[in-house]
Amino acid sequence: MRAYRFVNALGSAVETAGREVADAADVTSAHRGGLSDSAARVGIRVSEELLRQMARETAGLSLERAEFEARGVRVTDDSSPGTDPIGLDLGVSVHVDLPSYEATNVVLATVVHTSQIPAESAASEPGPIRDRMASLAERTSAAFLLVVDDAGTRAIPAQSLLALSEPISTQSIEQHLYGRSLGRFVEELAEGFVGVSRVGEDQQALALDPEREGQLRDWARATDLQGVYALRISETRPRTESSLSAFLD
Repeated sequence: MRAYRFVNALGSAVETAGREVADAADVTSAHRGGLSDSAARVGIRVSEELLRQMARETAGLSLERAEFEARGVRVTDDSSPGTDPIGLDLGVSVHVDLPSYEATNVVLATVVHTSQIPAESAASEPGPIRDRMASLAERTSAAFLLVVDDAGTRAIPAQSLLALSEPISTQSIEQHLYGRSLGRFVEELAEGFVGVSRVGEDQQALALDPEREGQLRDWARATDLQGVYALRISETRPRTESSLSAFLD
């Protein structure tokens, strides 16, 4: 099986997930007029929904010689002290274990809905988004802002965001920054073009196992995250032949 088949299947599934987030979390333009939740709650909602949608779209995918296992885990509850009015800090881990290719790549990301970003430059900057991105960037070079809107979800590198000479706003992001679609971003994560093999100087490369929820929760807490999405792509397990000829061979 050529590598691009699992990459394309992954990208398509994750792109679908990225489009479903805002609608499933009830924060699309159609709903926003009656939205009474605080900004922090909107960020939590889209973060939780992103984890759920990514896991839903990728768990159980199967190709001729590759199968996908995925899980999204939310670690802390809504009452966590000091929650900024944006989304949660998440870890995204992709482990590929195929005969022709093996890799583990991880990124850290903060999720934000576009309704939480000022439309135009504001004098109050630096604000919570820049502060959160600076905190993640201090921990790893693989830090990103995941921006959710009605059309989909985009990934913007923290370093690019922090390099903006003007305050962060939807206007400055659109004019000066390039964001990958979520599907393409996760494709590049699987291919090794983005991400790191470990987070923290003392940690070995960690292949998170979607079937071990306790491991995911322990890793998220140790890495000071509020959620984690883990994907493992492995060679399809051989099926037991049930025919008489199989027993005779």
